[in-house]
Amino acid sequence: MARILIAEDERDIRELIDFTLTIYAGHQVFKASDGAQALQMAPEVMPDLIMLDVRMPRMSGYQTCVELKKLDSVKNIPVVFLSAKGQD
Repeated sequence: MARILIAEDERDIRELIDFTLTIYAGHQVFKASDGAQALQMAPEVMPDLIMLDVRMPRMSGYQTCVELKKLDSVKNIPVVFLSAKGQD
């Protein structure tokens, strides 16, 4: 079982990801509603994986990742970006 921190500003999407990772995959999920909250939570939670929505208020997923990689305690944790933005 992995410890996964997800940062997603859309509550419904955040809950769907939580449900899927918890119920179907058996992981322990920690939820943040924006990048700033995820940045604060990461050193406390020490997750095995961080999932960041690209577009969030306060801090984008990209900005959050840059700041996470500056912290020695969490800089080696893998980050996966989530995006609903499509393009041709």
